[in-house]
Amino acid sequence: MAETNMPSLRRRVAGLLLLALWVSAILDFVWDVPRELAVAGLAAYVVIALVHGSRQSRWLCSVLAGAIAMLGWTFGAAEAAFAGIERSLVFAAFLPTIVLVRATAELRPEIAEARRLFANLDSSERTGGVLFGCHVLASVISIGIFGVLAPIISATGSVESRVAIVRVAIRSLCLGAVWSPFYLSVVLASQYITTVPLWQIIGLGLPFAALGLVLSYFVLGDGAGGFLALRRSLASLMPIIPAVALAATLVVVISGLSDLTTLQAIILGVPPLCFAGLLPLGISRLGEAARATYRHLPEIGGEIGILVLAIALGAVF
Repeated sequence: MAETNMPSLRRRVAGLLLLALWVSAILDFVWDVPRELAVAGLAAYVVIALVHGSRQSRWLCSVLAGAIAMLGWTFGAAEAAFAGIERSLVFAAFLPTIVLVRATAELRPEIAEARRLFANLDSSERTGGVLFGCHVLASVISIGIFGVLAPIISATGSVESRVAIVRVAIRSLCLGAVWSPFYLSVVLASQYITTVPLWQIIGLGLPFAALGLVLSYFVLGDGAGGFLALRRSLASLMPIIPAVALAATLVVVISGLSDLTTLQAIILGVPPLCFAGLLPLGISRLGEAARATYRHLPEIGGEIGILVLAIALGAVF
């Protein structure tokens, strides 16, 4: 998520728009929400968010929008572009759901315990701990892992060691794209290749991710501490493995036992799981997660804009 310098009023409007789109996407599973109204709301949110978003996002969205307009005008494919935007409305609920997952994870005691175990690893073990720990945790919260890593990185001595940890974290994070149902790569694959069930995507992707981790540890130098460091690194993951496994299993079961796609399974199944995980911590924590989620909604306008326009461009082609 990119920080924005959006004025408070526009920020509030953008947050309310995306919140309304999130709710409408969920209600659309039961009732037909007017498509024209939803598309207009999505367009308004993206425009407001992009005006104060990053320059790179604005440029990329401008290029995508220009290509859509040119192709639509030349080949009369305006209806196809609208259909693509309409099809992407569900992502206005998916990305806020991921923001909710990150806000929930930040408040769970398992994350605090994993952070403590990471911090207690010595220098020869820390890189391996980051490699495996980031992969497991990032498989659910994706780039939210850097919020977990920040205290660990800041406590590391030299600039070189901090850069090394970040490089390992990025490598570990990217490997999740081959199997995790919380990554857009897997979501898009399961959304458009409906004949392949989610469990097969995960079953095929996990061995490749494991191979990448092994190569990174033993070949690229992330495992300087050897097998003893590997054992201690893996032990540091124990607090978070059950929660990650539960989230992934829930999505697989819902999509496997129903006609819902992976995307729909995440949108419908994960928020109740977050609620169940926060409720034992008290109402105040539940409210804190809700406020953190709402606060970050205006910050994902760039991601949503790029995704919506990319899908619309694909529909035009």
